Amino acid sequence: MAPVRSVPLIFFNLMMRALTGLPYQDTQCGFKLFRADAAREIFSRQRLEGFGFDVEVLYIATTWATTVSKSQCAGAMWPERK
Repeated sequence: MAPVRSVPLIFFNLMMRALTGLPYQDTQCGFKLFRADAAREIFSRQRLEGFGFDVEVLYIATTWATTVSKSQCAGAMWPERK
């Protein structure tokens, strides 16, 4: 990634973690899996659309006291992105 492009992403991530307390380094991954009951609860509370909704969804999930875990998938699904 070009240094000029990575600076805003690094800043966003630092601010996101400082403001929300979320420990995740990457919230923009396209895969988020939920149990049906958790999805109904989380997405009924979610308000943001577009950029930033990932952070809101993760924040709601962690404050709602559901288990949130992460798993690396990029290498398995898209080898060219390693």
